[in-house]
Amino acid sequence: MPETLRGSELGDHLPRYAGVIAESSRIAEGVISGYVRGAVSEAEGGHVLDVGCGSGVYLRAASARPGSTGTGLDLQPAAVELAQRNLRRWSLDDRFGVRQGDVREAELDGPYDVILLLNNIYYFAPEERPDLFRTLRGALREGGRLVLVSMFHDSNPTALNLDLILACTQGCYALTTPARLEPELREAGFRRIRTDQLVSGQSLYAIQAG
Repeated sequence: MPETLRGSELGDHLPRYAGVIAESSRIAEGVISGYVRGAVSEAEGGHVLDVGCGSGVYLRAASARPGSTGTGLDLQPAAVELAQRNLRRWSLDDRFGVRQGDVREAELDGPYDVILLLNNIYYFAPEERPDLFRTLRGALREGGRLVLVSMFHDSNPTALNLDLILACTQGCYALTTPARLEPELREAGFRRIRTDQLVSGQSLYAIQAG
């Protein structure tokens, strides 16, 4: 960090720490898993895509809906291996698969009833987000929903700490706000947009767009 603050190049930390990031992001797992279970249970069908699936824990949450199936997609091979191991350990590998790839380039099998975009919107540049949302909308079936969860920009210590980490890391971008994302989602064709605060006093929010 001292070198970064003095103006050196940002660190290429994501590949090195992919497994650690996937595990540490589970600090909010209980809250987010409950939200995912609710969103998948309310959807018209149970076919799920988890973009940036990390450890696979939210595919596990989606599996609470009887008969649900789906795919996890992650850019980092270490995260893919971790998710595959976990799905086997949870006896869910017959319902959910995981593959390595970049959502901006991968062919998305679909259509899906629910697409999860959890704790990773800050990996996409602001100018990329409208195209990302259009890509995901195109992979949803009629009536499907995008579920986006993130820590958002705020003055609380948790958000400020994450923003500092993002500022020091290649391929990461500053935390945004729900108010900035809503017009980008509408530009991509989403019409029904709902925002829920997941933790009182924290800027951890979920956005459902359909």
